[in-house]
Amino acid sequence: MNDDSLKVGSNIIRFGKAWKISRIVNKKSSEGSEEKTLFYQALFQKNDNNAIFSIPFENIDKTHIRYPISKEKAKELLESLKQSPDENFNFDLLKSKEKLALNDFDAWIEVLKQLWWTKNRQGKDFTSSKNEAFQLAKTKICEEIACVFQSSLTEAKALLQQSLIKTPAIEA
Repeated sequence: MNDDSLKVGSNIIRFGKAWKISRIVNKKSSEGSEEKTLFYQALFQKNDNNAIFSIPFENIDKTHIRYPISKEKAKELLESLKQSPDENFNFDLLKSKEKLALNDFDAWIEVLKQLWWTKNRQGKDFTSSKNEAFQLAKTKICEEIACVFQSSLTEAKALLQQSLIKTPAIEA
């Protein structure tokens, strides 16, 4: 991520959450060099006492902070949820959890799609571990969709649910 592109008021994605940059502070270090620090806070879920987090600019590349995806990309990926599944589809919970740990919207969509198909195929046999991963994927995706479309989390959840409902049925 380019340090110069980070501006106060910009939205960023970190740990699957949408954040707003609240301020950038420049100060001199004890050695006389200039140090920049980025301060950010939750865009949607307000933490206890509206917590503000910070990270030195020199460490940003180590944090996996990124900008939200574009509206076009969001629409494309939501539309991809409506595509028919691969006939040889086989779900792997461990790989899905690894993908959910990434700060990658495409990976989250892929996991959600796989879990949705698995849930429809397994019905009552859909395990609680799979359901937790399913809910986590939905939460991460909704947070970014709401950020991208400048909507509420409720509206983002409705949009995501609408995309999932239009997913073709799966033959077991």
